[in-house]
Amino acid sequence: MNETYETTKKFAQIYDTSVILHSTNIMFEGYITKGVLNEVKDEILREVVRGLLRNGKLRILDVSEDSKKKIAEINNNFANNLSQTDIEILAAAYEYNLKIITSDFAIQNIARILNVPYEGIVESMNEKINKFICVCPACEKVYKTYKKFCDVCGTEIVKKEIEI
Repeated sequence: MNETYETTKKFAQIYDTSVILHSTNIMFEGYITKGVLNEVKDEILREVVRGLLRNGKLRILDVSEDSKKKIAEINNNFANNLSQTDIEILAAAYEYNLKIITSDFAIQNIARILNVPYEGIVESMNEKINKFICVCPACEKVYKTYKKFCDVCGTEIVKKEIEI
């Protein structure tokens, strides 16, 4: 179901997978993305989510490719290593002016950059914006965007946090 801006006014928040996996915080109406639904592997939890979708407490929100590209670009610039689902959640919040409910610091970090409201669960909220660089521990080559392995020597890259 593709929601429009008008229908998002009633549902002012979007949940990431951590809310479903670690919380009973789904008492309020809100959104998830298809990626969140796909990340819920436990059959009992999937059935709970399906029930919330059936009774209208949750709705699946589609996100434009433009919004996803914008988030992916920011993610790359900050070397945050967000999953595709994380990018969908941030893109939906950005596009539809939704508050993100998440315990994921990487999501919170990009949300702060975008001035998208968020609320932490399980753990405390991230209060600062962090940028990451990727450094090869063998040859010390520095990458500004996320990489798994060094282009020069093939060693696994180490991610280092830089507060900005």
